[in-house]
Formats: sequence, C-alpha cells, structure tokens
Amino acid sequence: MEKSEGPDAIFNNSTIITDPMNVGYILLFEIFFIIAVVIFLFSILVQDSDREVMKEVLFKGAVGWGVAFFLRLLPVVLIQRYIIFLLGASDDPASILEYSRRMEVAVIGPIFAGIFEEVVRFFTIKRSPNIGIDRRVGPLVSGLGWGLGEVVVLFGLNAFAYLLSGATSPINFSDIFVALLERFSAFIFHIAMSYVIYYSLFEVGKLRPSVLLAIILHFLFDFIIVIWSTIIFDIFSPSDEQFLWGLELSLLAAALIVALFVWKFAIPRGERLWKESRGVIIPSVGESVSGNVT
Repeated sequence: MEKSEGPDAIFNNSTIITDPMNVGYILLFEIFFIIAVVIFLFSILVQDSDREVMKEVLFKGAVGWGVAFFLRLLPVVLIQRYIIFLLGASDDPASILEYSRRMEVAVIGPIFAGIFEEVVRFFTIKRSPNIGIDRRVGPLVSGLGWGLGEVVVLFGLNAFAYLLSGATSPINFSDIFVALLERFSAFIFHIAMSYVIYYSLFEVGKLRPSVLLAIILHFLFDFIIVIWSTIIFDIFSPSDEQFLWGLELSLLAAALIVALFVWKFAIPRGERLWKESRGVIIPSVGESVSGNVT
C-alpha cells in the first residue's frame, strides 16, 4: 500500500468535494454549528434548573478548558523540543518534524493534557458551588462548557491561521463529518470526566482518588491519538481516509466505554459519597436507613 502523506493530511480527495476554498471558512462553520447545538442542548437540559446558575457553570467550564490549555502549552512545547534534540534531530525543519512523531515526543501531550485539564477541572468545579443545585445536570453542563471551550479555542486558532494564509483546498464533506464526530466523542468524554471530578469533591481527605482516575483516563483517551499517529501509522501505512476513520471511531468507542463506566460505577459511588457527606447512613443488606436526605 502506498504510504500516505501523514496524519496531518485532514482534507483528502473524495468523490464529493466543493471547489477549492479556504479551510478557515469550514472551521468557522463548524464552530458556529457546534455552538448552536450546545445552546439547544443547554436550553433543554436546564428547563427544571436555575438557568442563570447553569449559565455560569457553562461559562466556567469553557474558560476552564482555555486556562488548562494555555497553562500547559509552553511546558509541552519546551519539553518536546528538548526530547527531539536529545534523540538526535538536527536544526533542519524536516528532521524536527520527523522526530516529533516519535512516541517519546508525542506522549508528552497526553500526559500534560491529563494532568492540567483534570486538575483545572477540579478547581473550576470546586469554585462553582452552585453546580450542586442540580447535581444531575450541573456536571453535564460543565462538561458541555469544557468541550465548547476546546472547540472555540482550537478551531478558532486554526481558522485564523488558514484565513491569514489564504490557502485553498478542495473540501471533502466526509471529512467535515469526521471532524464533527471527533467533537462528539470529545463532548461525551468531557461530560463523563466532569461527573468524576464533581463527585471527587465528596471524597474524604486531601487525596482525591477520583481526580487521579480522571487524569489516567484522560491520558489514555488522548494516548489513542499517539498510538494511531505512531505505531499504527508506521506499521500499516493507512491511507488518509482510513487513518481518520480508524482514529475517530477508536476515540468514539473509548468515549462510550468511559461514559458507560462512569454511569455504572463512578456516579453510583459518587452518590453514596454525597449521601454520606449529608449525614445519610447507608444501610447494609437487611438494615434500615437512618437519617434524612436534605
């Protein structure tokens, strides 16, 4: 099989394309489309909740992702460049690009994403005390905000770069769908992590095992991208389209598995912790409940 140009070749040839146009306009369309979907979902979710409180939760979630991203950006770049030259890269851009795809370099991104995003998410939710007004919906709204912040910052920066460059490319509509599928997976994951972090607030002691769990899960989720960009890409040399669909379906499957785990195990455990923090005695089998939920 002929080796493709690489995993960064997002817009590839297809039977259904537009005339060449600036990719920045497509990214702007995706930003506004996703914002519209989030607003629609928000209006449905908060019908029985305090709308103003949930707006604050949504906004803090979006800002939280931006803070986590810019805090980790410089350390990631510096550490990756250090490792690149440590591995033997020259100052030639082609050499730097080649070494940047090495596992030792690529893994730094997921490590820092897991640590910074989940720690910042913890403090963001901790400083949103009103999120507990409706603990069924509050973490979900926070996760929506987190995913929205990611879309606005990443897609916005890329759209700005494309518009400045003036470069045009044929647009493959299937690639637009794949990009939206990627965002769908990311939203599912961010919502699941928001529930994990929210219930960590009720864990006793300074050690928060749920925060550590969220960091590990986040690292593993992002590490899927590293696996596809290094091991799978180098061994199987997939075409651009095979690479994209394989990667995005893998991310979707991982997000759904994590969401199922959170639904079946993390949330029930969190509810027990919440009840205990409210003075509710959880009975063993055959015992009656003493105490009241307030």
